[in-house]
Amino acid sequence: MEVLDAIAESLWAFIRDSQLSLPLNLNSCEALKSWHPTINLPDTQTFWHETSEISYCRLRGMVQNQSEPEMLVGFFIEEDKIYSTKFGRVPKESSSLIDSIIIQRYPIKVISVPGERNCGEVPRVFLYDESGETIKLNTIIDGFGIFIEGEFHMIKLINEPEVIEIPDGRSEVLSGISQSLGGDLLAAELVLYNLLSKVQERRSMVGILPINLINLSDPQIFISSISSLIRTVSLPLTINSLSTQNFTPTKNYENDELEASPLQIPDNSLLILDETQLSSGQLNEQGIKNLQTLAHLIERQQISYDFKYYQSEFQTDIKIISISSGRSLLKLPLFIAVRESASPAAVIFTTTHADYIKGCSKIAVAMSDEIIKTAQNYFVNQRQSSSISEEEFHLLLTLTRYIAQSERKTSAEVSHWEQAKTLLCGIKSRQTN
Repeated sequence: MEVLDAIAESLWAFIRDSQLSLPLNLNSCEALKSWHPTINLPDTQTFWHETSEISYCRLRGMVQNQSEPEMLVGFFIEEDKIYSTKFGRVPKESSSLIDSIIIQRYPIKVISVPGERNCGEVPRVFLYDESGETIKLNTIIDGFGIFIEGEFHMIKLINEPEVIEIPDGRSEVLSGISQSLGGDLLAAELVLYNLLSKVQERRSMVGILPINLINLSDPQIFISSISSLIRTVSLPLTINSLSTQNFTPTKNYENDELEASPLQIPDNSLLILDETQLSSGQLNEQGIKNLQTLAHLIERQQISYDFKYYQSEFQTDIKIISISSGRSLLKLPLFIAVRESASPAAVIFTTTHADYIKGCSKIAVAMSDEIIKTAQNYFVNQRQSSSISEEEFHLLLTLTRYIAQSERKTSAEVSHWEQAKTLLCGIKSRQTN
C-alpha cells in the first residue's frame, strides 16, 4: 500500500497548502478537481507484468482502443480525512462520498508495441486529466503508475528522450544495410533514405518514399538486421493471409472493442510487406479489400477505420518497404532489383546507429534558392524532350532532401541534387536491364 499512502499524503499536503477545510464549499470543490498527485517515489524499472501485487511500476505499450470516458465520484471522507478515488483507491462501505465532485477517467486498451521485443497481455489502463483527453489511437504510451487488481492507473507519462547530438553513423549504417542485402550499396542507399522519410506535406504527400526491393535471396536476414535499427513490423502477404485477415480496424459493438488490425502501427515505424511467399491463386472479396487498404496506405498514408455506421480516416506516418520475388503486387512506384555480390550477412546495429536514424529523420531541410533554380532549369530542359514526368521530378527533390539529411545537413546543396540524379539514374538502369 506504500504507493497509495504516498498519493494520500500528496492530497493532504495539497489540502493544507490550499487551506481547504470541511465542509467543502464550491471553491474548495473546484480546487480539488484540479489536484494531481506529486509523489517522491523513485522511477522504477519494474514493469507491470513482473508483479502481481499492488505496486508502483512502469507500463509501455501502444493504444489500440479507446472507450468512452467514465464518470465517477472523485473524493470521499474516511475517518475525517479526504481520499481520492483516482488511481485505484476504493472507498469502504463506511466512507462518505463527496458526490459534488465528479471526475472523468479515460479507459484505453494497450497492447505490446508492434515491432518491439516486449511481451505479455497488457491490463486495462486508465488515464486521468488532460493526458486522457488528448491521447490518440496507435500512440505509444510510456509511464509510471499503480498496478492494482488487474488494472493500471497512470500517474506520470514520460516522453521518449530526444537525440541531443546526432552521431556520425552514415557510412556504418550504409555498410550494414548493404551487408544484409548481399553487398548491394545502391539498394542500401535507397533503403537508408526510406528510413529517414516521413510525410512533409499531406495535401500533395510530399516526402513519402515507399520502395519495393526485388529478388532478395534471404529476406529474413534483411528483416532481422533492419529490426535492430528501427522499430519494424513485418507483415507476410499470402493468398491465405489476405483472404482471411481483416486489415481494416473494425468496431465490434457487442463488446464495445475495436478489433485489432495488423496495420495499427505507431508512427515512425517501418512496415515491411513480405510478398516472397505470395503464390498464384484467386483472392476472395476480403483479399481484394485488403489490397485496396494497403494501396491506400501506401499512396495516402491513411487507414480507413470501420465503425459500422460510418468510416473514419486516420492519418499515419510510417515507412513502407515491400520485398518480393518479382514486381510487387501493390506496384509501388519506386522499385529496384537487388544485385548481390556476396552472401547476405546478418547485422546487429547498435544504439548509436539507431540514434543516427532517429536524429537524422527529424532534421528539417531547407531548399536554397540556388538548388530550386537548378532543379527548375533541369525540369524545363528535360520537359522539352519529354524525358521527365512531374512525379519523377518530385522524386528527385525528395531524394535530394534525404541525401542532405543523411549527411546531417539542415540545408540541401546542389551536390545533393546531383547525387539524387545519379542515384535515380542507377535505379532506372536496373529497371530496364
